[in-house]
Amino acid sequence: MIWQPLLDGEPARAALQLARTIAREVAKLTGASVDRTVFWAYASHALDEPFASAAYDAALADLVAQVTAGGAHPMLYNEGLSGMGWALAHVIDDSDGLLARIDRSLLEHVAQPSWSGDHDLTQGLVGYGVYFLERLRGTEPADHAREGLERIVDHLAATAEHTADGARWFTRPDLMQPHIRALWPHGRYDCGMAHGSAGIVALLARAAALPDPPTAARALGHDAARWLIAQRQAPSAIGGRFPALLVPAAPGAPFAPGEPSRSAWCYGDLGVAAALWSAEQHLGIAGGLAHDTVLDGILRPTTHVNIEDVALCHGSAGIAHLYNRFYQATRDPAFGDAARQWYAATVVTDTLEALPGYALWGAHWHRLLDGAMGVGLALFAAATRTEPAWDRILLCDLPTASLA
Repeated sequence: MIWQPLLDGEPARAALQLARTIAREVAKLTGASVDRTVFWAYASHALDEPFASAAYDAALADLVAQVTAGGAHPMLYNEGLSGMGWALAHVIDDSDGLLARIDRSLLEHVAQPSWSGDHDLTQGLVGYGVYFLERLRGTEPADHAREGLERIVDHLAATAEHTADGARWFTRPDLMQPHIRALWPHGRYDCGMAHGSAGIVALLARAAALPDPPTAARALGHDAARWLIAQRQAPSAIGGRFPALLVPAAPGAPFAPGEPSRSAWCYGDLGVAAALWSAEQHLGIAGGLAHDTVLDGILRPTTHVNIEDVALCHGSAGIAHLYNRFYQATRDPAFGDAARQWYAATVVTDTLEALPGYALWGAHWHRLLDGAMGVGLALFAAATRTEPAWDRILLCDLPTASLA
């Protein structure tokens, strides 16, 4: 399995120049220890410069201090305990007992007899599962992580609604932020990677691939993938094949067909395709739909994409990175060409102040998921030989194809 730099020549030089510019700015930051640690773990290797190594050491020290102090919330993102633990497990082999403490804390959180909280990747069960999966990759004993993952799968099984199309999960209004609840007062069914079924499918597929998988992971993952596939729609004037949401008109009422979504990691065809790719690899789902979904997005007009910035979550760098992942998994030149197109759209200048999208996020421009750090990581992945295993925290790590 060999990761190949997608860019060479002038495009690679421009990508690395922008990534270095981002790194110089990130080196000035404090706080955000999770994002900084993950960023510098890769940037310090790519740059091989003293300032980058020093920044990595400082970020890791901050992360250890923050883990020792405890997380303000258990979530995977936004400096939650799951995210702290994931970053620590990702970058070091010996945590001096810190990861075992996180295991116990998160196991206690998910060990309740029934689950009434969020189920999604960003702030719920799937995100906790991503941490436990990372722990199970390590060399330290992780019995509590194994039990925690089993509890998560059991909670997902207990909260699923089973239909003729497969398993789905309802997001209740009381779990939504007030401004979101105002839009969908009767709740919703979410198809996306960040908040919905695609994330559940991706997690269950990875859990099912473990040597000793949670009991219900394979069957539940298969049913979840069937429901997600059933939501695929005919081509539309704008947007992709998979909707972002399905929303009932009233409590318990049938929902209308969802509007086509933008193409991104968080919502839309690319994130769904990454989840279905994992389902095809690990759950016995018939192959081909993930590849066709990605190819369909390439062949359709770029007006269907509906992208406004450069972020990993929902912008051009995220699209470029996903196409790069699909290219590395298949060596399909169409995916490589699409990735280069979106990297070119991201690398428009080497001056951060002029880079489209950063102004949208104000003080948060530096973050990994929706800011410059994530853009920098995607650029390093495009122009170096280091496989971007950091994207396991996004559940979009796909296997790298062997070269012929």
